[in-house]
Amino acid sequence: MKKCCFIIPYFGKLPNYFEVFAKSCEKNRDYQWLIFTDDKHEYRVPQNVVLKSMSFNDFLSIVESKFDFKVEIQDYHKICDLKPAFGYIFESYLEDFEFWGYCDLDTIFGDLNGFITNDILKKYDKLFCLGHCVMFKNNYKNNRMFMKSVNGRFWYRESFSTPRTTIFDETYGGMHNINTLFKYYGKKVLEKDWAFNCNIAPANLQRVYYLPEENTFKVERNYNSIFVWDDGKIFRYRLKGGSIYRDEYMYMHFQQREMKVDDRVLDSSTIKILGNGFYLLNQKEITVKNFKQIPHKVYSFRKIKLLLKWKTDGLKRKLGVTL
Repeated sequence: MKKCCFIIPYFGKLPNYFEVFAKSCEKNRDYQWLIFTDDKHEYRVPQNVVLKSMSFNDFLSIVESKFDFKVEIQDYHKICDLKPAFGYIFESYLEDFEFWGYCDLDTIFGDLNGFITNDILKKYDKLFCLGHCVMFKNNYKNNRMFMKSVNGRFWYRESFSTPRTTIFDETYGGMHNINTLFKYYGKKVLEKDWAFNCNIAPANLQRVYYLPEENTFKVERNYNSIFVWDDGKIFRYRLKGGSIYRDEYMYMHFQQREMKVDDRVLDSSTIKILGNGFYLLNQKEITVKNFKQIPHKVYSFRKIKLLLKWKTDGLKRKLGVTL
């Protein structure tokens, strides 16, 4: 029995660095990624990344067959709210897995087994609480936990019945979500944040991390850092006070950044990760001596462009309300 199957419905063209994502999955042989997509392109993927052809309309039909009320999915982003129901909707695909989960494709994975031990799999009903990577123990009750009520309210019905995204799949954005439901019913939840979740605006990579004890997010200060995917592990190297410090992460989430890809990385055991793409690391190791000689920063107007976009979008919304 494999440890986990991640279920990912994705419609439209897959991200341009999808093959880098797939390469990062390959080393995690105890895990499988099952991707339902209408993208017909031939991709280079390992055996544990399964592309299953499905149209958006076929996906809608499957979803509608599982519920006795109208599920409002008018755009692809609304699918995020349905993620906690995937274990129920796609139950027939999960018989051979101890856990099932969902994750985003704007990620790359490190060493899952290095973080998720067998003891953790035995102990917890749910692992993690941010929508870019969540896992559930695969059993009948857990797969229907999303249907539970709180004080007479069925949050999943409220969420699935509106075309508006309600963020039912993660802790970000309020309390009416799947993580709250699991804790409300006394299920064991691991809320550790072992990811490098990239801050959206800065050109260079800066970590945003979740503090479950405070139910809040913190932004880590910017370090002089080099990020490397190294034969299945993700490391950040920091130069501080004349010494190199190395941190390891379970995965990186790029927050829908536009990322360039040097095609040579697909045949390389090491990949240098910058704020704008994936490149070859032309050094056998990172040392104090060569740290500053390794290009690891990008310069762009990304932050300014995003701020302008957010202000413009906000103005459009206000005008729409006024009109």
